[in-house]
Amino acid sequence: AYYGSKCVVASIQTLSRANRRLGFDREDFGLIIIDEGHHAAAVTYREVLDYFGSAKRLFVTATPKRGDDVALEHVCDSVAYQYGIEAAIDDGWLVPVMQSVVQVEDLDFSRARTVAEDFNAGDLERILTEEKPLHSMVASAHEIIGQRQSLWFCVSVAHAKATAGVLSRYTSTDNVCFLSGETPKEERIEAVQNYKAGKIQHLVNCALFLEGFDAPSTSCIVMARPTKSLSI
Repeated sequence: AYYGSKCVVASIQTLSRANRRLGFDREDFGLIIIDEGHHAAAVTYREVLDYFGSAKRLFVTATPKRGDDVALEHVCDSVAYQYGIEAAIDDGWLVPVMQSVVQVEDLDFSRARTVAEDFNAGDLERILTEEKPLHSMVASAHEIIGQRQSLWFCVSVAHAKATAGVLSRYTSTDNVCFLSGETPKEERIEAVQNYKAGKIQHLVNCALFLEGFDAPSTSCIVMARPTKSLSI
């Protein structure tokens, strides 16, 4: 099926389907490499790894801590190499991070419960979409950002939509784009292309661009939500 190639590239969505996986001889592969390797502890990945049980494994990830606290030791034996953010910055591979913390009055997170070691998303949505704190957060962030391109991360689709609406009042509707998993695929592709081309300054989303999003012109990240999660 793979015409004698030395290397086969496949998605987990393909290999997790037994009928597709069985199209490969499990003994034909000596090494399985998984990008975003922290996902490998999930059931779908483990089924694939079990099928190719005799192959060696290499997991590559920038976020080795899983949100569900399932240990990666279930699928790998040791850490072969570590390269921290600080070292990568010192070596010139990553841009130095300059952080600005905005204090927003009337924003009280004591009402937010903790679920699975992070704030409850529903509680956060109710708190963060209140009119006065939302305007204060957007106004402060907009002042810091200036003319730079920015990527905004929100706690929910409703919060992202509300944030984009308020942000449009401080700049212009054409300068702000709100995207969610409910956005039609063609519309989302066009919006991302416009953002990468510099036609849109602010891209507001909820959990859409956490992995593998390549937009080098982005010079500001707005964490418009608090979190207790190290990975986030």
